[in-house]
Amino acid sequence: MKYNNLIGEKMALTEEYTCKKCGNKLVNKDNLFFYDSELKATIVYPLLFSTASRGADSLIKGDVSETYCQNCKKFVRIYIITTNKNNIENVHEIVKQGINNNIDKKLMVINELKEIKKREKYMVEKKKEKIMSKVAHETSYIVIFPELNNGFTYYGDSGLNEHEVIEKAIDGFHEQVDYILDFYIKDYKKDIEANYFVLDASNNLSESYNLLDNLNCPKCHAKIDYEINEKTPCPKCGGKLSLTNTIDSH
Repeated sequence: MKYNNLIGEKMALTEEYTCKKCGNKLVNKDNLFFYDSELKATIVYPLLFSTASRGADSLIKGDVSETYCQNCKKFVRIYIITTNKNNIENVHEIVKQGINNNIDKKLMVINELKEIKKREKYMVEKKKEKIMSKVAHETSYIVIFPELNNGFTYYGDSGLNEHEVIEKAIDGFHEQVDYILDFYIKDYKKDIEANYFVLDASNNLSESYNLLDNLNCPKCHAKIDYEINEKTPCPKCGGKLSLTNTIDSH
């Protein structure tokens, strides 16, 4: 287990485990979190070179891991507070509320996307611009969906009339909304099905080793590991996992 991440030496590794029986894959990623006081949200992000300074001004920061409880058949997320700049007394409650706020926000996004898809509001602008084709400059129709902050824009192919461009854009609109909806729904479902708990190691990081060696599931209180490893049973079939890939994320 990569305990060194709690004492400022996090390695930024991604580990992929594969079930020898059914081929199911589980991934361990080095994730960190910080508390955004303005949004009142616990922001989770992967540790990469480009994200190393994220949340630098946050009063509350820490490490996130995910494991699996064999007894209650649930994934468990562990938030370990490593920084509490002002020694905030109710730090556990703040982080937990931030986690719940994020889950609520995902549900709002799901509902908004469903409504936007139903309304199909768009506007069409005809522009003259340079496009990659045999002719350097051609008329191109841009179909914009303003309710998505211009998130879906379609550049009309040469040779298509305005009606064809709009029809093609609407098809692309549905495909992209469906893709994003599927992502958010799966993520939201995983959030509400998982158990999680918060540990505070901000006052004594050296004690974090003891914390991590004595973890229990917050629901059934069975002993659990800090993160998924080769001793973790496959959530799908109970088979044995093996480490099949390790990636340095830097």
